[in-house]
Amino acid sequence: MKYQYDFIIVGAGSAGSVVASRLSENPDWNVLLLEAGGDETLMGQVPGSCPTLERGEIDWQYKTIRQSSGACSAFTNKE
Repeated sequence: MKYQYDFIIVGAGSAGSVVASRLSENPDWNVLLLEAGGDETLMGQVPGSCPTLERGEIDWQYKTIRQSSGACSAFTNKE
């Protein structure tokens, strides 16, 4: 860790990662990329283990609401 950065990007999603990568191409710039959460668990790296991670400590437990327009017709009860 450094004490001073030229750029601080919050969020390592698709956009944040690309921005951080492009900025870090300049060797004169110090770039810090921040992402929420702790270290990834081993199970998070195993393909097909998603069902075992639901409702655990790394699941942010966001919920959806009923979609009256039918936009989410693949979900049970449109939820």
